[in-house]
Amino acid sequence: MGSTNLDHWLPGLSGENPLPIDLTQPLASLWLGNHSLIAPHFDFPSNIACCVAGRRRFLLFPPDQVANLYVGPWDLTPAGQAISLVDTRNPDLQRHPNFEKAMTHALTAELRPGDVIYLPSLWWHQVESLSAVNGLVNYWWTETSPVYGAPMDALTHALMAIKSLPGAQKSAWKALFDYYVFSETADDRDYWQTPRQDRSGPIDDSLARRLRAELTNHLKR
Repeated sequence: MGSTNLDHWLPGLSGENPLPIDLTQPLASLWLGNHSLIAPHFDFPSNIACCVAGRRRFLLFPPDQVANLYVGPWDLTPAGQAISLVDTRNPDLQRHPNFEKAMTHALTAELRPGDVIYLPSLWWHQVESLSAVNGLVNYWWTETSPVYGAPMDALTHALMAIKSLPGAQKSAWKALFDYYVFSETADDRDYWQTPRQDRSGPIDDSLARRLRAELTNHLKR
């Protein structure tokens, strides 16, 4: 029984067992099961997972190890999330040689009842249930408003609109993305004579709603 909404099915449990952390509208879920192994995958929300029964072992990989994890087909997954195809307990390094590099960056933690682990957004994680009966309560949350949209939608659009472009154009778009999206230092306002709101600046709810409407209209064409 996975990802069961805690507040809906067990009302009052969260109130009786509050997290001593102030999170932004967390989604609390209950996971119950027996011996199982969930292949390495990632989630966009940040995650705090609390072991409440049995033992669980977590194997974590940083996001930059995606190229060494041999990720399977995105459109053929057990639960909608892309997973690593490597048998992590007995890896075939002839078939998956780069996995050895991933393991040099891996972190392992074994949880017993009362133990808690923090999983940062987009970190790949494998979850292994080690006991005959296992229980876990986790809390997912994001740091941005839903009006900003889902980054996964942006990736899907980029796969459609950019991936098939000629190499020179892809390189040019990569430079634009690096400058406007991923740079921590770029500031187009330093040389502007008249400050004004612009999509290349800090995004607030008002600008996010305008860009969302613009994008929606473009995608309808």
